[in-house]
Amino acid sequence: MRILTYANIRVLNTVIPPIEELDLLHREICYALADPKRLQILYLLAEQPSQVGQIATRLEMPQSTVSRHLTILRQRNLVVGIRSANTIEYRLVNDQIIQAMEIMRSLLGTLVQQEAAMLKLPGGD
Repeated sequence: MRILTYANIRVLNTVIPPIEELDLLHREICYALADPKRLQILYLLAEQPSQVGQIATRLEMPQSTVSRHLTILRQRNLVVGIRSANTIEYRLVNDQIIQAMEIMRSLLGTLVQQEAAMLKLPGGD
């Protein structure tokens, strides 16, 4: 992976990343997070490393679906499969993905609360 360099463009004290970096972020991370089933798999693997069958049972998904999602997560370097004899145990490569997802969940909660507050009618409870 190459390191991108760019001129610092500041808006409200925030650096605007170059489009190439954002394109890479979108291709590698956002795509992997675009399916709720993959998010569930990541959360499960944050709890404990697991085999495909264990993930399928716990999340009530067909093994073929879990395998397909794990392939995408492996391709994006979010999970790794460790072979031991005849089994493969999957685990997170880095816990930062869970931290990022928790930030997004917190943002979602804030947005839902804001929307609910805007929908309240004046004088109504």
